[in-house]
Amino acid sequence: MWDTIVIGAGPGGVSAAIWAYRLGLTTLLVDARDRIGGQLLELHGKVVDYPGLPVEKGHELAPRFARHLESLSVTVRLATPVVEISATGRSVATRDGDLLEARSLILATGARRRRLEAPGAERLRGKGVSDSPTRDLELARGKVVGIVGGGDAALENALLLADACTAVHLIHRRGTFRGRTGFRERLERRDNVTFHMETVVEAVLGDRWTSGVRLRGPRGVEDLSLDMLFVKIGVVPCSELARGQVQLDRKGYVIVGADQQTSVPGVFAIGDVCNPVYSSIAHAVGQGMVAAKTIEMILSK
Repeated sequence: MWDTIVIGAGPGGVSAAIWAYRLGLTTLLVDARDRIGGQLLELHGKVVDYPGLPVEKGHELAPRFARHLESLSVTVRLATPVVEISATGRSVATRDGDLLEARSLILATGARRRRLEAPGAERLRGKGVSDSPTRDLELARGKVVGIVGGGDAALENALLLADACTAVHLIHRRGTFRGRTGFRERLERRDNVTFHMETVVEAVLGDRWTSGVRLRGPRGVEDLSLDMLFVKIGVVPCSELARGQVQLDRKGYVIVGADQQTSVPGVFAIGDVCNPVYSSIAHAVGQGMVAAKTIEMILSK
């Protein structure tokens, strides 16, 4: 019987485990991956705003988090997918058949990138369809590319691509962007950027490699030739374990209070799985601390 089990070894989960260990709680950190880091492992751009640890590539932070855990001898079980939890019973069932019990649970399962639901998109993933312009920038250099989305991530990455590519086609399903006005204005000044507003991707074209997209927009259906397609259409919370266990909002994010506690006492959620607005490494780390301190106060009574 652990004092707390933390599910998810991204920044929030690592922070929670470190704080819980430091506060004297018996702590187990589990993650489905075989490495510490969570979404850090997929972060290929610069991190310049995390105090004291600026890095050229976000995934460079992951080994530092792992070394910190090792230095404290925090108990970690990697490559251990959790298939089910019991919020009221505060237990965790793993794919290996283990049933782990605790006095509290912390859900730090994060979020995942939203996939483009169009024929050909999954088949050509990794074959010209990408969700990371920073990772694949050299592959896109000098080519004609498309990018789907309308938020900050799409606009900022469109600017990055515009510096490297012959032409950038920005495809957005709405008539206005959700992203920052400053990004949009900078894109409008670029001669090699074309906007496709109120337009959706009906299919991704290509055999062994992406050759273009079929678009439906104000001018009807038309095919657009592309060398690569980047998808930046937001994220969805990895809250499947919490569904039917604790209260979720209409988008599937776990609802928590100021102490990070869910609708079930003793069950907490931190990071992107409960935070659709202020998604950041710093915020997840802070929430991990709040959850651990709250658990220590509850269990010490």
